[in-house]
Amino acid sequence: MPSPTRQVSARFSASDRTEEQGSCGKRIPLLKEESGYRFAVSEVSIAGARPHFHKTSWELYIVKHGRGYLELDGQRCAVSEGDVIEIPPGIVHRAGTDKTMDVYVVMSPPGSEDGDIHYV
Repeated sequence: MPSPTRQVSARFSASDRTEEQGSCGKRIPLLKEESGYRFAVSEVSIAGARPHFHKTSWELYIVKHGRGYLELDGQRCAVSEGDVIEIPPGIVHRAGTDKTMDVYVVMSPPGSEDGDIHYV
């Protein structure tokens, strides 16, 4: 049973959300990596993603809206609304689209843009 002093869940309201530039496009952090939790969750509008990998973090892409592609270690696969893609650490990846594609990106453990991400 969890200790009453230990926070076991988090909720961030819409007023806590601010848009920022991320490595794959504009993102809105929904659960911030500074929160001390095991996950970072962002809503990302894909634009101009560069090939990169994460040294320690796993990512889960959940396509919220639109269609596009993911390149995973050089292999391109089409993705569209409702698709869920798991990306282990060390896999070079990037997302792209001709129109618009919004994805939820879940990262664990949370990695910083400057620390865990490596561009190739």
